[in-house]
Amino acid sequence: MLASYAHLLDGDAAKDFSKRVRDVGQQLETVELLRGENIEEGRVTYDTSCHLLYGQHAGDASLKMIKSIPNLNFSGLEGTERCCGGAGIYNLLEPEMSGQVLEEKLRNIQATGATMLATGNPGCQMHIGAGACLNGKSLQVCHPIELIDESYRNAGFYSDKE
Repeated sequence: MLASYAHLLDGDAAKDFSKRVRDVGQQLETVELLRGENIEEGRVTYDTSCHLLYGQHAGDASLKMIKSIPNLNFSGLEGTERCCGGAGIYNLLEPEMSGQVLEEKLRNIQATGATMLATGNPGCQMHIGAGACLNGKSLQVCHPIELIDESYRNAGFYSDKE
């Protein structure tokens, strides 16, 4: 939403603000990532959130970040370019259709064999996580930066005093 202020509000300040809005994955593309250590998360998959893919045109930024983790047991997700069914409050306004979209996403996740799903949108995290839980599936859901954080922690990049 913040990235769209330029067309919602008039003025140079809104345009300048919109140009500066970035996802953490986009920001990390501008620097060389440190090489962390392996993480013990089992198989991991990534779902591209719609806001990154279609709103900010940066769907691959988080994927590149995840793939920088050494020896990650990663499996690509079929249908990653499709909505999970959360879509803001869509899941509340259209629960039946949202549920059908979510079912497809959960089938695709299950087909990867992943025990961890990384996605960059908190709404997607909640929607997919709740759907997995309600369907009796064991699936951890996190933001991609959490995987980088764990990799860096395992590499000893943080002091114990922080």
